[in-house]
Formats: sequence, C-alpha cells, structure tokens
Amino acid sequence: MSNHGKTNKIILVALIVALLAAAAFFAPACNSDRCTFESDHAPTEDDPLASLPEKPESEITKIADFDNGPSPVFNSANGYKNDDTFFGCYWSRDNVTFDGDNMTLTLSQGGDRYYGGEYRSNAKYGHGYYSVSMRPLAMDGVISSFFTYTNNPWDEIDIEFLGDDTTKVQFNYYTSGVGGHEYVYHLGFDASKDFHTYGFEWLEDCIIWYVDGKAVYKATKDIPVTDAQIMMNLWNVEAGDNESLQNWAGVFTGEGLPGSAQYEWIGFDSADGGMEITDDLYQWGGNNRDHYTITPSSDKRSFRVSYNGLDSRYSGIGRDLDSAIVGNSDTLSVTVENKAATPATIRLDVGTKTSGALINKVTAASYTDESGAHSLNMQDGYMTPLTIAAGKTVTLEVTFATDSISGMTISIDSLGENYASASGDLVFGGFVFSYTAAV
Repeated sequence: MSNHGKTNKIILVALIVALLAAAAFFAPACNSDRCTFESDHAPTEDDPLASLPEKPESEITKIADFDNGPSPVFNSANGYKNDDTFFGCYWSRDNVTFDGDNMTLTLSQGGDRYYGGEYRSNAKYGHGYYSVSMRPLAMDGVISSFFTYTNNPWDEIDIEFLGDDTTKVQFNYYTSGVGGHEYVYHLGFDASKDFHTYGFEWLEDCIIWYVDGKAVYKATKDIPVTDAQIMMNLWNVEAGDNESLQNWAGVFTGEGLPGSAQYEWIGFDSADGGMEITDDLYQWGGNNRDHYTITPSSDKRSFRVSYNGLDSRYSGIGRDLDSAIVGNSDTLSVTVENKAATPATIRLDVGTKTSGALINKVTAASYTDESGAHSLNMQDGYMTPLTIAAGKTVTLEVTFATDSISGMTISIDSLGENYASASGDLVFGGFVFSYTAAV
C-alpha cells in the first residue's frame, strides 16, 4: 500500500473515531426511553414558531383555579405505588394540599418510604390547549410535572421539570407506549423561583409547547390520538445504581425533605371551541313558544337568550344531540354569563328525547364561580336549580347516564311561581362534552 493510501486510511479511521465520539456526546444520557436529548433551540424571527399567536393568560379557560381550593373535577391519587421501579414513592392524598392561593404537591419521607402527591382530572379531554401556572421543586432526582395520560393505549404528553436543573424544562410524548421524543428547552430563568405559565396545544397533526404564552417547540411525528386525563405530580426517581437514570434528573438522596411544588391554576381550551350552536335550537314549554329571543354568536359557539315575562311555568331552550356530538361522554360543562341586573335561575337536563318530553338522565351536578367549586343536590331525579347573580359568570357541569342520550334542555327562570314577571339576559357557551375516567 502506498504512503498516500495509508494516509487516506488513517484519515478515514480518525474520521470514524471522531464521528463515534460525537455520537456518544450527543446521544441521550440513558438507555431508558425517558432519556433527554438537549438542544438550545429557540424561535427566531424566521422560525415559524415565532409567528404563531401567543396564548395570553387572559384568554385561557381555567377549569381549576386553586385560589378557590380543591376542584370537584379533579381528585388525588392515594394509597399505592406505581408498578414501576422508576417511581420511588407512594401516592398520598395527604401530600396534596390547598392554602387558599395554590395547590401544593409535597414529597416527604415516612419511615423507609417516600410519599409524593398526584392530582388528576376525573374526565378525559381531547385536542386543545392545556396550560398550567406552576413553580417546580429544585431537588436532585425529583420530577415536577404537568401532563396528559391514558393507559389503554398508553398515550401521554409531558411537561417535566428535572429537579437537578430547573432552568430547563423537558417536553416529551408517548403514542401507544412508544416514547423517545424528549426535548429539553432552556428557559432563560430558574422556574423554581417563581410562577410561570407552561402549556401545550395538542392537535391532530402536531403538538406545540408554550412557555409564558409563547410557542417554543413543535413535534409532528406519531402524535397521540387518545383522549386523556390531565395530570400533575411530584415524585422521586428510584435510580439505584442505574447511571442513566442518575444522569437524567440527578441523584436523589432524600436530603432536604419535605419539598414541594406549587400550582396556581389549570387551563383547558378545546380545539374545536366546544359544541357548535346551530339553528337547531328550539324553545319548549308555553303556548306560542316564542317567549325567548335567541341570538347565536357569529362563531356559533355560544348563544344569547333574553326575555321579559314568560307564558309558561316550565319553559326553556332545547337542542337535539346525536352520537357525533356526545360520543361516549358522560359529562357536559357549559359557561353561563348573567348580563342582566337581576338574578336568573336555570336547570340543565340531559337525556333521551321522546315525542313530547325529555327523559332526564343527569345523576350529579356542580358549578364553579368566583368563590370556588360547589356541589348541587339532586331532587326527584333533577339537579337543584342554580341561581346566578346579576353580572356573574359560572361554569355548570352535569354528569349523566350514557345510554341513549339524544337531547338537552335548559329551563330558564321558569321553575318558580313568578315566571310571568321574570326578565333576563343570559349568554350560554363553551359546551364541552367529556367522559369520566375510572379512578
């Protein structure tokens, strides 16, 4: 072999070694599919992400605001440990607390066990924008999270803070149990020092993650398809001698416990804006059935009802439903704004529409207003009528039996004896169907 050929061979070998070294440097830090792949990506003026509209807090629909204490549409995990050596704690409802401003998830030690906090929605949700205001815990080997999850199949979308460096946040997702989509975003601030808003928009063909309302990362391959619960938890990584897990979030020692992460509120805005309000709204009750003036909004996502004196004690607005709208849902939520100067009373029924009536199948009801979450009693198979004060807005949620749902009706100021003198001006919108997950 000529010296020229030897030289080329040496150069080739050196190049291969350099490439292998580079691969070792840039490869994920662990063999687990929860490894991280770090990048300093940030949107530029030429980046399509930079041109996406921002998601200001003022436009977010908050389904849980912890200023008002615990939410009736969420619950705390309790009394078990995940069947996975990856998780180093048991879940305890005692580690999910509310102080009138925030929800706190705590990681603590009791004897030879560690206990973490997990809070999760009763219902599952689909495409839309998920958001949270939170402050994670800075502690080696501890994860503070906000994510969606379902286990059949295993679909998941993650926002995770790795406790060894809370100037970064990890985005990830799983589709039918396949992960490996980790991305670490450099925040430019320490998330553990103050509350910030984090979110992701889950659409049919992509997921876009946001920090403080600005788009920062987008994924487009193998996007999850299954409706999921909204979850948040605080837990320690049970790494043992696994260097990959130790490198992922730091080595957990238990020193400094108890530690906590705080959450201010949870937001969800459906991608489709909720049920579309079309011209198939109808009036029921009374003789001439034209005692309400109904005005749909331009985007057909809400409608306004005004009235001044009713001709029937039992009257209201109705809408036919079908399987394309309801699916396998067993929960309906709706936002109601009272724009009048006097209180208004409503009742929402969901059930099977017959030739002349609606067979109500609502089994439970609750509402949220500025003072917090409240349960409504059931009387004779119907929710207790809800009175909405002048100028106030509430979110009403009803759960119903799922068989043969074909219609809904809203009684509006017509259940009392003084219906003929009733007047009002209400806006109904944000009709979102979901279903309660097994917990």
